[in-house]
Amino acid sequence: MRLITLLSLLFIFNANIWGQNKDLKKANQLFKEDKYALAIPHYKKALTTKKNLSIKSKLAFCYKITNQIEAAVKLYEEIVTNERAKIKSFYYYAETLMSSGRYDEAKSWFSKYAIIETEDENVDRMIASCDFAKSVPAYFGHAVITSFSQNSEVDENAPVFWDNGIVFTSDRKGKLKFLDTKSGATDRSYLRLYHSEQLPDGTYSQPKEYISKINDARKNTGMATFQPSGASMFFTRNGNHLNKQNAYCLQLYEAKSSNGETWEKAEQLHFCRTASNYMHPAISADGKSLFFVSDKAGGLGGTDIYVSKKEKDRWSKPQNLGPKINTDGHEGFPFMHQNGKLYFCSKGHLGLGGFDIFVTQLDENGEWETPTNLGAPINSPTDDISIFISENEEKGLFTSSREGGDDDIFLVSFIPQAAAITSTVIAPSIKEETKTAPPTKVAATRPFNQPIPEEKIPEFEENEVAIIKEEKVVERKVFLEQFSTPQIDIEQNKVYTIPSIQFFEGEYFVTYKIAKELDQLAILLKEHPTLRIEIAAHTANLSSFEEKMKLTQNRADAMLDYLKRKGIDENRVQVKGYGGQQPLNNCLMDIDCSVEEHATNDRVEIKVIKK
Repeated sequence: MRLITLLSLLFIFNANIWGQNKDLKKANQLFKEDKYALAIPHYKKALTTKKNLSIKSKLAFCYKITNQIEAAVKLYEEIVTNERAKIKSFYYYAETLMSSGRYDEAKSWFSKYAIIETEDENVDRMIASCDFAKSVPAYFGHAVITSFSQNSEVDENAPVFWDNGIVFTSDRKGKLKFLDTKSGATDRSYLRLYHSEQLPDGTYSQPKEYISKINDARKNTGMATFQPSGASMFFTRNGNHLNKQNAYCLQLYEAKSSNGETWEKAEQLHFCRTASNYMHPAISADGKSLFFVSDKAGGLGGTDIYVSKKEKDRWSKPQNLGPKINTDGHEGFPFMHQNGKLYFCSKGHLGLGGFDIFVTQLDENGEWETPTNLGAPINSPTDDISIFISENEEKGLFTSSREGGDDDIFLVSFIPQAAAITSTVIAPSIKEETKTAPPTKVAATRPFNQPIPEEKIPEFEENEVAIIKEEKVVERKVFLEQFSTPQIDIEQNKVYTIPSIQFFEGEYFVTYKIAKELDQLAILLKEHPTLRIEIAAHTANLSSFEEKMKLTQNRADAMLDYLKRKGIDENRVQVKGYGGQQPLNNCLMDIDCSVEEHATNDRVEIKVIKK
């Protein structure tokens, strides 16, 4: 009897081992095929009987790559304490911490990784991003953000205003369940185009599949862009031919219409190749430039942004937008506004975590300017990808995974800067008071397209004060700390030192605090249209002549770029980096000075050239 019991237990034990091995084998095969969502449940089952470090590491990576950040952080916390953990786990753990907004912890783990992996050039950028994320200024300083009411529990992305509503991409379940096949990569329905109509009350209707002949039940279809005339739409869809990796790569298609409603059969663009992915199309307003993303050979990184020009009836050979925009990381989801500004997302520029959205434009020489991070509230520690802004720049749409890991659509109303600086609204008669609030996103639950009610007093930022008077008028005023008192007697050739403009050591990006000071300077210049100034950047004598000159010139140029975005004519502002040539004390390179004495020379000065 004892023998029978022993044999039974042995059978059960062997069955469990066999089941675990089966799950692990299946999970590893799915992992190898980049089918991370499908691999997760098999790795979780395998972990129930064997706490293997390799299994944990692969499961954590699956969580990370599928945006299940909380689960990834929890598992990596265990992994990195194991002395046998691979050093790359430190980097992945830091990435997930960054995506959770835990920047100081992320910086610590990136730094630990950098000590060992000295050849990884990316880690320096990630460490810099941890500092940058805490101080990046808001490109759109006054924005009201609302979650799209038709978001689902799966992904929604690439929204555009079109056809009296919003056209977007989603992998939600299709209407015909028996035709609804799943993607192996996500274990969800294939991506399709949907349309949600805007109703008279400003809300949005239940989405319906958009253009049935465009969507394909067994292929990913989405990321549509439309010519304003409605003559053409471009979109992404899996191709018809397998590549060498036995996969159907994403390709670009064009569908034409004579009335903007009935669409002809879509044709694949001739420059697409089956060996690579071509995706995220964005057509310019004049229909002459088509921007898109590809991982084709010859690029600068994982995925790059390209442009093709319309030459008669044919699209030209695509051109890479170059290193100012493309990095050794991933860029995606371009959007070209009517005003010539190009928006896109990237993981390769300094950011807040995950993908961030950036903006750039061509300068007078036809070269792309250094991209600017949009900052909060558009960007967040998680992935923020596609953006679309209306022609009048009063409203927009963007995609973010900030609410739970899946991609969701957010609606944004942009408050004009003039209204944000000085506005008058009716308010109840109450005593004079001062109200301040940190620069966080404004939560809004009202319909997106409705204006802010007059009785609603918007939140104020750090340097703004609301003075509520007995005559029921609320005036918002911005105090100009350096010029509020002397602005009536500005002296020509006088130099003003702005002690509140302090750059991080060795850096030249415009932080939130610096941006607020430059906002005040922009107001002053607008109030005095004949005023011309020079912005001079100085630094301490703690590095070589060339390094100091380059750093201060970069700082001066960065401040000018910011003022230009605020509507200031660059001809009114001269900028110059002086390095350490004009110290305020005797702290030269060969002089022994304290840190405080050297710091005195790190400053920004403004000289009045013309009143």
